[in-house]
Amino acid sequence: MTNINPLLIESFLRDGRKAVDIIGSLIDKDDFYDANNLQLFRITVHGVKSSLNNIDHSDLADAAGELEDAARCNDFDFIKTKAAPFLDGLRIVINKMQPEQSSFVGGEDPPDLKEKLIELKDMCADYDRRGALKIIAEITVCTAETRATLDAVKELVQQSDFEEAEALL
Repeated sequence: MTNINPLLIESFLRDGRKAVDIIGSLIDKDDFYDANNLQLFRITVHGVKSSLNNIDHSDLADAAGELEDAARCNDFDFIKTKAAPFLDGLRIVINKMQPEQSSFVGGEDPPDLKEKLIELKDMCADYDRRGALKIIAEITVCTAETRATLDAVKELVQQSDFEEAEALL
């Protein structure tokens, strides 16, 4: 995994976590083999398959494709034996791809943080989603209060609410 676009990683993490929740809840259901549940399963593995390919995990993407085909063909035996190992593999990739937890310092933020926050505010003013998310990802050392603000700004930027993000900064 060299030089994968941080936005693709972010997208994968969002899709992957959602897929883990959906697939995990579906395969635990007694009525999993209901047509609606099977269709949701198929759509979910299809979606995460694309995200896995985007982050160069073709082996797991291939497994998702096989599960998608099995759901399309109502091959419940295949799904029953392969869905849980696929979920385990997906969880492992998610854990590896998650950004390292930020380091929190005592009572003050690092001295260079102010310039990054000004740059981040400018990115929001320019509606530069990619630039804003890149700056947020680069900020790894800060106080817990600053991290909470950055998390809120990140959420707003992902929702394209740049004015609100700028105001929060």
